Amino acid sequence: MRGMPVAQPDSGAAGLWRGALFPFSRAATALSAWRYQFPVYSPLSGAALLLGLRAAARRVPPERAEERLMGLLRERYAPRAVLLTDSGTAALTTALMGVLEDRPGCAVALPAFSCYDVATAAEGADAPVFLYDTDPHTLAPDLSSLRATLRQGAAAVVVAHLYGCPVDQGELNRLAAEAGAIVIEDAAQAAGAMLDEGPAGAQGSLAVLSFGRGKGLTGGSGGALLAYDDVGERILERIRGSGVLGQARRGWPDLVALTAQLLLVRPNLYALPAALPFLRLGQTILREPRPLRGATAVSCPVDLATGRAGGGGATPQRGAVVG
Repeated sequence: MRGMPVAQPDSGAAGLWRGALFPFSRAATALSAWRYQFPVYSPLSGAALLLGLRAAARRVPPERAEERLMGLLRERYAPRAVLLTDSGTAALTTALMGVLEDRPGCAVALPAFSCYDVATAAEGADAPVFLYDTDPHTLAPDLSSLRATLRQGAAAVVVAHLYGCPVDQGELNRLAAEAGAIVIEDAAQAAGAMLDEGPAGAQGSLAVLSFGRGKGLTGGSGGALLAYDDVGERILERIRGSGVLGQARRGWPDLVALTAQLLLVRPNLYALPAALPFLRLGQTILREPRPLRGATAVSCPVDLATGRAGGGGATPQRGAVVG
C-alpha cells in the first residue's frame, strides 16, 4: 500500500546476532510454556520426610511424637485440651457429634460459602444443617443471616477462616452465647493467621485444624480438635473416651504423597502431575464421609518437624486460588 513503511530484512551485526540467538529464544519460549505455577506452597523438608519414614517403619505407636505435637499446639494456641485425628474433616465431624450428643435432633449452622469438606463433616455426624450467608467482601458471617439461623434453634455455629483471612468473632460469639449455641472455628485454611486477640483458631469453644497437603502446617494428613472453655473441654474429653476414633494407620500413602510434594512442587516440574487428570489436582471434590481415625504414624513427626522449622502459614502463589 502506498505510504506504508515496508520492513527491511535485518542487516549487519544486529541481524547476525538475532539469527544466532533465535534458537535460544525459541527454547526459552518453550520452557516458559512448560512452567506451571502451583496453587499453594507448604513448607516441607527432606529431614521431616525422613522422620515420617522412620515412624512408619516402627511397629510401636509414635506416642512421643504425638505428645510433642500436642505440646507444640498448646504453645501456639493455648487450648485446654487437644485431640489429634487423621484429618481436619474428622476433627470437625467429632466436634459436631459431641455437640449433638447433648442436643439430639438439633441442626448446626454452616456457612453457605465454604470448603465442601465442611458439608462432608456434617453428613458424617448425621447433623441437620442450616446455612447462613457470608459477606462477599470479607468472607465473614453475615450477622443478620446468622441471627435468623440462630433463631431457628441451631445448636452450633461453624465459622470458617477462608483463604487464610481471619474472622473477628467478637459479635458472633455474643450472638451465639445469647442463643445457647456452641461456636466451632474451622481454622483449616488459617494456619499462622493472627488477630489482635491471638491466632485464628482460638476464639470459640472448639476449633478445628488441618495438616493435610497444601496446609501451612502439613504432615500429608492429620487434623486436631482444640477446646477452650468448660463446654468445649467436656465435649472433647467425652469424644476421647468414647472410642469413636478407630485405630490409627501407619500412613504409607501419606509418605508417598509427601515425597511427591517435596519433589514436584516446583514451577519447572509441577506441570507433570498437573497434566494427569486422574490426580484431580486443584479440584474441590465433595467426598463421602470416611471412618474416623486417630493421626497416622507419619503425620505427627512430619507436622512437628515442619512446625519447629517455622511452618504455620502456607504461602499462596501469585495468581493462584487457594482452596
